[in-house]
Amino acid sequence: MSGLKVNFLKSKLVGINIPQNWIIEAAEVIKCGMSSLRNSYLGLPIGANAKQMETWDAVINMAHGVACAIGLEYQQSYTTNGGNTCYSLKIYSEVEKR
Repeated sequence: MSGLKVNFLKSKLVGINIPQNWIIEAAEVIKCGMSSLRNSYLGLPIGANAKQMETWDAVINMAHGVACAIGLEYQQSYTTNGGNTCYSLKIYSEVEKR
C-alpha cells in the first residue's frame, strides 16, 4: 500500500453506455461529482454513422440558418448514386446573383 488516498470531493464520475440514473446513484454513494464526455465535435455526434442522413441534419440546419441570417439565397438538392444519398447546398453570393 502506498498510503495515497483518493479525494472524492474533487473527483468526477463519468459513465459510458450506462443509464444516467445509475451514474447519479453511484455518485451519491461515493460522494463525488458527475460529468459526461463531449458528445459532439464540430456539430456532428461522436460515434454516429456518417452514412445516415439524420447524422448531418444539425450541420444542414446550421448552414440554412447562416444563409438566411445573412440574407443569401441557396438551393438544396438530394441525389442518389448507387445507393448513396448525397445532399448538396449551393449558396449564392451577391456576385453570382447579378
